[in-house]
Amino acid sequence: MISDATLVRSVMVVFAFGLAGAGTSALKEIVIASEFGVSRLVDAYQLTVTLLQWPVLIFGTVLAGALVPMVARIRSLDPITLNVFRAESIGAVLLVAPVLVLLLYGVAFALFDSSWMALPDGLMIHIQPMLWPIAIGTGISGVGVVFAAWIMADGRHANTLLQALPHLVVIAALFVFGSSEPVLVWGTVAGFAIFTVASWLSVDRNQRVLRVSFRFSSLHWNALLVAMATLALGQFFVGLISIVDQFFAARLGEGAIASLGYASRILALLLTLTALAISRGMLPVFSRSLVESPDMFAGLIRRWSLLAFGFGVVSGAALALCSDWLVAVVYERGAFTAQDTEQVAYLLRYSTLQTPFYFAGLVMVAGLLARQQHKAITSIAIVNGCVKILLAVWLVPIFGLPGLLSATAGVYAISCAGCVIALVRSKETF
Repeated sequence: MISDATLVRSVMVVFAFGLAGAGTSALKEIVIASEFGVSRLVDAYQLTVTLLQWPVLIFGTVLAGALVPMVARIRSLDPITLNVFRAESIGAVLLVAPVLVLLLYGVAFALFDSSWMALPDGLMIHIQPMLWPIAIGTGISGVGVVFAAWIMADGRHANTLLQALPHLVVIAALFVFGSSEPVLVWGTVAGFAIFTVASWLSVDRNQRVLRVSFRFSSLHWNALLVAMATLALGQFFVGLISIVDQFFAARLGEGAIASLGYASRILALLLTLTALAISRGMLPVFSRSLVESPDMFAGLIRRWSLLAFGFGVVSGAALALCSDWLVAVVYERGAFTAQDTEQVAYLLRYSTLQTPFYFAGLVMVAGLLARQQHKAITSIAIVNGCVKILLAVWLVPIFGLPGLLSATAGVYAISCAGCVIALVRSKETF
């Protein structure tokens, strides 16, 4: 029987592993801020990595969201077929990865070079030599997220801990080889490669030995692809939130992307840890609850979504109150000045508006995923993406970067309301 204690244990394990990943991510940003400051190089790096990693982040989220509940059901009904399905999924991503690299490079180059983007010439000078390496690294990391999804589907959480590796590799590269653009870029690529290898080694040994197949004979492919296609459409619009931020910030002058990125990295210490704990810790437990004790499912979702909202209010307020001190402690050294601290802290305060709605929404989305209500999730996500663009177009010309962050808070508030409606309309009473 699934209990609150089971859920707490799962969440705490993911939180502990996520803390290691978030800590190394923050340390990487501290090193980059110290060495490069708020500069065009950092603007170019963050813009390139964000755009090229976007499809892989979507793919990883969609795959985990579709695969974990499916595996929970398959394991209870027909566990023997999982070995073949796992092997074929690994073979499929190995075939797709080279195509992904070429496609990402072509699309990114055309987009950055277009008049629509209207990027400053100084920014393109940094972006062009980054494109091929980051595209290659993105293709490699795409293989890694498949291993990570299967680790999560098996009820283990090593994939969360392994996400610290890319950040550690970048830090090590900058210390060993010096602070230069090539070291930053190729350190990022090496980090993606090491993450993928480590994820492969973390897959159960018996499953890893024989099980790479380039066939598509498993009977589970159709259900997985249908679920992923539905979720991918929604995740595309969710991903627009971060992409829209980059595009609008790029038009607000030099240092805008970097300032937004530094504020986002501090907020990510809170958001990423809690999001990982909720999505990766709760989704497997919710999926098992629906199979083993469906009568407890609705109450579990209701209790934990309210707890998540309350945690978001308290943690967001605390982060806003200590924003100036926190930014100064984390970043203010080397090329990062007191003026930069003031700007980043100002943005950080606005960014905390989203936390209550973001956390509560994550719990409810995990519940909808467990019930495989993919159409409801997709509908909510499409609304989110459209609302983000509309609010950004309205608020950014008036308020600048704070308007962009306020738009994000508005999106998550609407998303939270949509999740409540979807759960109320489901079979269980919310």
